[in-house]
Amino acid sequence: MDILITGVNGFLGRALAKSLIKSNHKVIGIGRQNTCKVSGVEYHKIDLSIPQDLSHIIKKCEIIYHLAAITAHNDIVNNTLETEKISLLSTRNLLIPIINDKNSKIFIFASTGKVYGNFDSLPLIESSKASPINLLGKIKRKTEILINEKSNSKDSFFILRIFNVYGPMQKESFVIPTIIKQLIKQKSKSKYFRLTLGDIEAKRDYIFIDDVIELFAKISKRSLNLKGTTFVNVGSGYGRSVKDIISYIEDVLQKEIITKIDNNKLRSDELDIEYSSIRKANQLFDWHPQVTLKNGINFILKHYGLVD
Repeated sequence: MDILITGVNGFLGRALAKSLIKSNHKVIGIGRQNTCKVSGVEYHKIDLSIPQDLSHIIKKCEIIYHLAAITAHNDIVNNTLETEKISLLSTRNLLIPIINDKNSKIFIFASTGKVYGNFDSLPLIESSKASPINLLGKIKRKTEILINEKSNSKDSFFILRIFNVYGPMQKESFVIPTIIKQLIKQKSKSKYFRLTLGDIEAKRDYIFIDDVIELFAKISKRSLNLKGTTFVNVGSGYGRSVKDIISYIEDVLQKEIITKIDNNKLRSDELDIEYSSIRKANQLFDWHPQVTLKNGINFILKHYGLVD
């Protein structure tokens, strides 16, 4: 089975490509870098935001994972127009050859839990009103609407509202890599650690990358009869704070962590708590996260040599 991944050099893209290749799938990757970071991928350097004929690539693929995006908060704030351009134009340019191809395709789009924004109740379910308040949520919601407008009865379009995914090799601009980077610098210098962070009280829904990749695989196997657009939450179903994460790390490292709050890192466009219902993913794909936040953090600490 030939499978296309856009954003193949990104955090999700690399992990997905490695998993698919291990399962003996042929992976075609698209990115804007000169080379692919994953061996075994048929790689095409393409800027998807520029209109071009992609039919020669699309017609070979049964499944398209559209992961190309800018997702780091500061990158989005500093490059808002570029972020929106990449998301909307790249999606439109992919959808045209998918819709025009006579064969049925499975299109999987990596959206975000931030599309919900203000909400009336928790946990967030797929039918909850989408009223995003931050830039990532607003841009992803516009892209969701575009996909839904182009939806048809021939193809399967899956919009995955992924909450706070984390794991090894994630960009340092995200909170857990930020913590890890600071811990590594102090690994053997004192009996305790010092961290400088933003909001450590707000609760988010953290989901380990391996569990996200497992859902990707299940969707590709079970979705052939689901035509049109299907929205699916991807999370743990629980709200946890950075303070909780720090507590987990203290338990594993057996060291006290002293945290300083940097007011410049506080965000006014996010809520105090958000977490998802994952009932739909469980019902449709028999999927449930296997990695708890404690175990995921412990895995990352081991990966970076902070524990044996």
